[in-house]
Amino acid sequence: MSAGAKKYNQKMMFDFKESTVLKDFLKFENISFRNISQQNAMFPIGGITCITGVSGSGKSTLATAVAESFDKNRAKKYGEIYGGESIKRIIKVTQSPIGKTPRSTVASYLEIFDEIRTLFSKISAAKKLKLSPSMFSMNVKGGRCECCQGTGLQKIELNFLPSTYITCPECNGQRYSDEILSVTYQGKTILDVLETPISEIIEIFRDTKKYIRF
Repeated sequence: MSAGAKKYNQKMMFDFKESTVLKDFLKFENISFRNISQQNAMFPIGGITCITGVSGSGKSTLATAVAESFDKNRAKKYGEIYGGESIKRIIKVTQSPIGKTPRSTVASYLEIFDEIRTLFSKISAAKKLKLSPSMFSMNVKGGRCECCQGTGLQKIELNFLPSTYITCPECNGQRYSDEILSVTYQGKTILDVLETPISEIIEIFRDTKKYIRF
């Protein structure tokens, strides 16, 4: 670690003033891990925290220590945690694919989309067409457009120029076959559900507690 990083680490802003709006905090005391020695940190629950610092100051170390301290097998290994009773799990998101394919979405990773696809497969119109939940996925064969493989776009590779994308000429950007898009829930197709902002689409599932819980 550089001298500048060591100096910064000694002054890292691990203690935060309590917000006048957010009252619940996750407190982490006596963190001792890698280049962090007996430091304290406090994170607002229900708020967003950004860890900043120069290279080598311990940003990744702090994030790792907090995350792994919720693992029963590593409890109290890095320090003492207080106020985390309401936290069910820690999800670490990196630049690597979050699912089975690079095109997996956060909705599928959290299993929200699995539930939605199951719901669509139970609609009478889907039953008549014998459509299974997997056929409402854009990542596997079945109901997606195979011309664009469910992306709605086609990649055009150009020599000496960056690749470009055009709207799929077969599905016209709809990503699914007409059969899949003929099934609707509360007037919305599976494509509508994917493209509508969460603030609006949540009203469609308002009466379904299982979906709201996500």
